[in-house]
Parts: sequence; C-alpha cells; structure tokens
Amino acid sequence: MKLKYLNELADIVVNIDEGKNITDASVVSMTDQGIQLIAQMKLLGLDVGALQETFAGMQLMCGDRAMLTELIEVAHEELVRLLGPDAWRVYGCDDGGWFYQQDDFRERVAA
Repeated sequence: MKLKYLNELADIVVNIDEGKNITDASVVSMTDQGIQLIAQMKLLGLDVGALQETFAGMQLMCGDRAMLTELIEVAHEELVRLLGPDAWRVYGCDDGGWFYQQDDFRERVAA
C-alpha cells in the first residue's frame, strides 16, 4: 500500500520536473493531487515524513523556478528515504546517487 502511494507521488514530482513549458497552474494542479494522496496516506497511518510540507512548498513557490527545482530535489530525497529498502523499485542508483526509473522498468520489477 505504502509503495503504491509513494510511487504515485514520485510520478507527480517527475511530471513537474520534466514537464516541458509547464505552467504555474499545472504545478498547482499536480501538487493538489499529491497533497490529496498524502492526506490519504495519513488517514491510513502511513509515514509521510516531510512530503506534505514539500508539496505545499512546491505549490507556493511554483513561480520561482530555482526554488521549485530545489523543492523537487527535496521531494525525491524524502521519497527515497520513506521507501527505504523498496527505493530500488522506484529509483535506480549509480555513482551519482539515486535517479528515477522509467515506467517500463518499474512494471517489470513489479511483475
């Protein structure tokens, strides 16, 4: 259950990060989705760490691209921390640290 939610949150963060010509309105919409997922996690008693604050910060700072980039990085780091030993299911790791896995890799791993 926790993996499912964290995977969805990682997808949202990546979509914000890699979105071409992403608007402030789309960042607000995507972070709203993330905040709703985080609220569901909290209702289930799952640890959300600093994700709620990070997603709220991304929403508030969407007009400041430098700050948004920093918050995206913080979100990824927090997701890896919360995933713990399951982080490899969502993120890969190399000498440069963790990186987001492509959907096709994650589907193969989940199978």
